[in-house]
Amino acid sequence: MVTWIPIEVPGTAAAALRAAGRPFRDRDYDDEDWWFRAQLSRPHGPGPWVLEFGGLATIADVWLNDEHLLHSENMFQTHRLDIEELADGNELLIRCAALHPLLSKRKPRPRWKVARLQHRGLRWIRTTLLGRLEGWPHTPPPVGPWRDLRLSERAKIDLVERDLHARCHPDGPGGSVTVDLTLRGVLADGPAHLVVGDHSVQLDLHLLDSDDGRLWQVSGEIALPEVEHWWPHTHGEQPLYSVALEIDGSRIDLGRVGFRTIEADRHDDGLTLIVNGTPIFARGACWTPMDPISFTATHGDQRRGLLQLRDANLNVVRVSGETIYEDDAFLDLCDELGLLLWQDCMLAFYDPPDDPDWAGSFTTEIDQQLTRLQGRPCVTVISGGSEIEQQATYAGRGGIDTITALDALIPEALHKRLPQVPYLPSSPTGGDIPTRPDTGVAHYYGVGAYLRELDDARRSGVRFAAECLAFATPSEPRTIDEVYGGPSSAGHHPEWKRSVYRDAGASWDFEDVRNHYTRLLFGVDPDQIRYYDADRALELGRATVAELFTATMSEWRRTSSPMAGAIIFHLRDLVAGAGLGIVDALGQPKAPWHVLRRLMAPVAVALTDEGLNGLAAHLVNDTGQTFNGVLRAELFTNGELCVDSAEIPINIGRRDGLTVTIDSMFTGFRDLTWAHKFGPIAYDVIGVTLLNADSDPVSSAVHLPGGPARDREPDLGLTSSLAQSGSEDWHVEVESRRFAQWVSLDVPGWNPDDSWFHLLPGQRRDIALHPTEAAPSKPTGYIRALNSAATKRFTA
Repeated sequence: MVTWIPIEVPGTAAAALRAAGRPFRDRDYDDEDWWFRAQLSRPHGPGPWVLEFGGLATIADVWLNDEHLLHSENMFQTHRLDIEELADGNELLIRCAALHPLLSKRKPRPRWKVARLQHRGLRWIRTTLLGRLEGWPHTPPPVGPWRDLRLSERAKIDLVERDLHARCHPDGPGGSVTVDLTLRGVLADGPAHLVVGDHSVQLDLHLLDSDDGRLWQVSGEIALPEVEHWWPHTHGEQPLYSVALEIDGSRIDLGRVGFRTIEADRHDDGLTLIVNGTPIFARGACWTPMDPISFTATHGDQRRGLLQLRDANLNVVRVSGETIYEDDAFLDLCDELGLLLWQDCMLAFYDPPDDPDWAGSFTTEIDQQLTRLQGRPCVTVISGGSEIEQQATYAGRGGIDTITALDALIPEALHKRLPQVPYLPSSPTGGDIPTRPDTGVAHYYGVGAYLRELDDARRSGVRFAAECLAFATPSEPRTIDEVYGGPSSAGHHPEWKRSVYRDAGASWDFEDVRNHYTRLLFGVDPDQIRYYDADRALELGRATVAELFTATMSEWRRTSSPMAGAIIFHLRDLVAGAGLGIVDALGQPKAPWHVLRRLMAPVAVALTDEGLNGLAAHLVNDTGQTFNGVLRAELFTNGELCVDSAEIPINIGRRDGLTVTIDSMFTGFRDLTWAHKFGPIAYDVIGVTLLNADSDPVSSAVHLPGGPARDREPDLGLTSSLAQSGSEDWHVEVESRRFAQWVSLDVPGWNPDDSWFHLLPGQRRDIALHPTEAAPSKPTGYIRALNSAATKRFTA
């Protein structure tokens, strides 16, 4: 007997089981046929109608009133079907067939094997690899109508095809928009008007040959005498212009466009992204679906996720090849929020088949997806996929000359749809071999999985890291308590281990990587500490990742660094626990998120230990205005007493940077890096603060000459107090008598706008609290520091 359960569309089989309260995780979704049915009422109007599918995962057949309408074998393709007749009541049936029979069919062998794939036959199937990769957090693969399904009356004037381009004039302040549109409808004689913002131009209609004599072409260009440039949010504003076609009394919305220039400087086999003629330090994160069970997200959820990326002062979002193409709402938000989009085609790891049928399906997919990106200022890089060239190299097949999908199919589609957008055949790519970080585009895991010392970030000479800094970062205490009931279960609970990444075939995982660096930085064994103090072990793990992010990103952001971009792997965890994300699966920022928020700010200071050359402060100004202010350095001894300080005026040009040696700010010799070692460490804490012209702190950094390992103290004099401004706005004031290392706030129901920071002796910080949907009327929370034995509670 067949039992039907409700499903919300768009959605997946796993999401339906989850909503029905049934087990949904430990099931092989690719080993079963899945059926979906819906009763559809006829829309108002005489027809004809249009039935649209945004995506069907993956081998799908569709029947309407027992008539077979569609067979699809590509999860990423959209389908639009004309329906001439409908009854008052209509039954729609969708069958998503099991993949295993297809995966088991004999096919030509790939040129290299990939250990990460659960089945090597997946290279023949146009579907996502999420849920089908060894070593990744366990999530169900998507099966079903995972994108919108719509039945509607066909519009009087139907937009059949759209080709749209927005360009800046190279020699002046103006811009232009060109369109080439195909319309279906019965149209009156007369012109059409292309409208961009407040400007309009008349275009001619041309009747095309068609069976019904209702197919028309409209093409032309509108020149705008002056346009405002769109910038990534770290560098400027994001003006957008609406585009529409007015014809025969109707207005057809063609979306919004932005005007900017994009270049990829590949000089000396590196990569620097240049926006509006300005080199950009590209910092970002790889995106994963907000809900990896349903593979859908509300507009509000997407906005919250992208705002977290933006609020961390990152300016690039990479949609990588083992995931999914995101929807139009996601793209709209990237345009609006000033986020540069690095878009992979959905290829990763494997050898793309050189087969006519596969190529035909893939070409249709790519053309549809690139068309969606036209006119969008966020679109910055199109990449053929993730780790394809690298996997071939690892397998000893680095001499492969041609990969048709990367070398022909994608470039041809890109030339047609997005001719001005830079293209990379894969990531990593370039250099003698794609595994080298000092040429081309790298995936850098030297400080990380390869357990290199921290100075490897400089020694490797990384030019651009499209993936980097992957560490199993524990969630904050509130998530640990909510999901696992407290720290004692974390680390060994089966669900915890589901969250931890592991390279396929490896005997270690990314918690082992993190623990290695805890031993290196703090001189303690976190596994032993977990025996008697699980909470402390987790806290050391968070602090370890905070140290690694601080040291590596400070190195890469210095003005003389060859590094032009770093994209974190990932933004958000797929499963709650210790994933690679800087935000956990419940949406709570983790320790490295706060580090990035400060260090990647448009105006910021970063410190690097230059050994015998002293302590260097690297000052950056990404904004379009000159920065005038003061740089202050303070020297502390015994974690409390300020024994000396110095200030110098600072002037940083627009979108520029400079380096100051802190030692030179003081009279006489100061061994601030404790490199000469003529005696004991003179200063155990060095604080550097950049102030604006009004003497307000803009950015600060701390250097510990003796390293991050510090004894826990019974009382640092760390205090906090809550205050309210307005009816709903709360903030907490934090200060400490002694140096407080890695101060963190835990406020259930509230998100602090800063946490995981160092607090200098006598320094005060005012931290705003932002309520979540579950926020109590008044906040109550805890504050602690890594070098304090006490956790302090504060309440209204």
